Amino acid sequence: GIYSCKATNSLGSTDCNCKLSILPMEQTNKKGVKGDKVPQIVDHVKSKEVPDGTPVTLSCKVGGATKFDVVWLHNEKEIKPSKDFQYLNENNKYTLKIAEIFPEDAGTYTCEAFNDIGETF
Repeated sequence: GIYSCKATNSLGSTDCNCKLSILPMEQTNKKGVKGDKVPQIVDHVKSKEVPDGTPVTLSCKVGGATKFDVVWLHNEKEIKPSKDFQYLNENNKYTLKIAEIFPEDAGTYTCEAFNDIGETF
């Protein structure tokens, strides 16, 4: 399920979300043969407060599977890689580099890893 934490004071509020998935003890691929596993986020993206106009780097670490893809989401919409939003990967550490952050970029950023077996956030 989805778990949320919201903190509010006189200056405003902020929240953080995570998805908890319970996996069966043994994974099989679509053909019913033992194989790869569902990827797992082993180090989640961290919340930040950053000044307007500065570059921002967000990262997560993914493991548990041998083959998977990663996409970044902003408020549940996929971010397409571009000169302003770069996807990087080094040693299963997946990074989103935002060249310059603006107020409209505020929101929830999610690192999503998936393969034929399943997905994780």
